[in-house]
Amino acid sequence: MAVLSLIAAKHEKPYFAGAGVFSFHGGSRILSYKFWLILRFYGKAIPDYYMTKIIAVANQKGGVGKTTTAINLAASFAVGEFRTLIIDMDPQSNASFGVGVRLKPDDKSIYDTVVPGLPLDKIIRTTEISFLDIAPAARSLTGAEVELVNMSGRETRLKQAISKVREDYAFTFIDTPPSLGLLTINT
Repeated sequence: MAVLSLIAAKHEKPYFAGAGVFSFHGGSRILSYKFWLILRFYGKAIPDYYMTKIIAVANQKGGVGKTTTAINLAASFAVGEFRTLIIDMDPQSNASFGVGVRLKPDDKSIYDTVVPGLPLDKIIRTTEISFLDIAPAARSLTGAEVELVNMSGRETRLKQAISKVREDYAFTFIDTPPSLGLLTINT
C-alpha cells in the first residue's frame, strides 16, 4: 500500500531515479517527476489564499475507493511538505486506521465536533507522516445522523468547525460515508 511506503519514506528529499519517476532514499517510488515539480516549485509560488483547499471525496456507493483516494492524495501532498488534514467522516473509521490512528473508547473524535460542538483542533491527531494530521472518526458517528436531525444549522456544523482551523492547513481532505445522509451533506 502506498501509505506504508510514504510512512517509511517520511519526507526525505527525493532524487531523480530515471524514467520520470522520483525515488526516495528509502527506495519508494511514489511521486511522478512532473507532480513533484508542481508541488515543489509551482505550488510554493501560489498565493496563500489559493492554497487553502478543502476537497471532499464522496460517492453514495461503497467500495469505490473513496478512503484510499483521500488517504493517498493527502499523503502525497504531505510528502510535498504541504500541511494537510484528513477529516474522517465515515463511521467505519477506515481513513483513521489507514494512517495508523487507533482510538480508545474515551478518546474524542469527529463526532464530538459535529454533534456537541467541540473545537476541531481539540481532536486532531498527528500521524507518522510529517505534515499530515487527521481528525479521526469513531463508531459513535453512526448515531450522529439521528442526533443532528433536530439541531439547528445541522448541515453546516462541519463547515463551522473547519473554518477555525482552515488557515492552519494547505489542503483538507474529507473522507465521506457511502450514503447521502447528513454526514455527507455536512461535507
